[in-house]
Amino acid sequence: MYQDNAYFCRTPADALTVWIAIDPATEDNGAVRYIPGSHKQGMLPHEASDVIGNSIGLAIPPAPASTNETSGSLDPGDALIHHCQVIHRSEPNNSSHARCAFLMPFFGAHTPEDPKLIAGYRNARTVLEQK
Repeated sequence: MYQDNAYFCRTPADALTVWIAIDPATEDNGAVRYIPGSHKQGMLPHEASDVIGNSIGLAIPPAPASTNETSGSLDPGDALIHHCQVIHRSEPNNSSHARCAFLMPFFGAHTPEDPKLIAGYRNARTVLEQK
């Protein structure tokens, strides 16, 4: 589980991600799962992750069973738009079907990179490189 702003490193966190399905995104192939309203918690601490494709994740992720997590199951061409601080995740794709998508982040012109957030991201990357 993570928040996109752990990668974007923007303050204020006025950014969105548009996720457009190229292939179907289903429960079987690891559709993105969101915790609605979680962006209201602000930016949470992240740390190095062992998840392939996500170098960092929440330092203390909520248990999925304790959230009102919802699935972003999509057909090709469908899109999801989420705030950069929404907590989300996906399960590994263990199916024989691809789950390709086109992602576009959008940042407000007034949202410069935050040196403190960048330092945290770089630190997590260093930890991964040393493993």
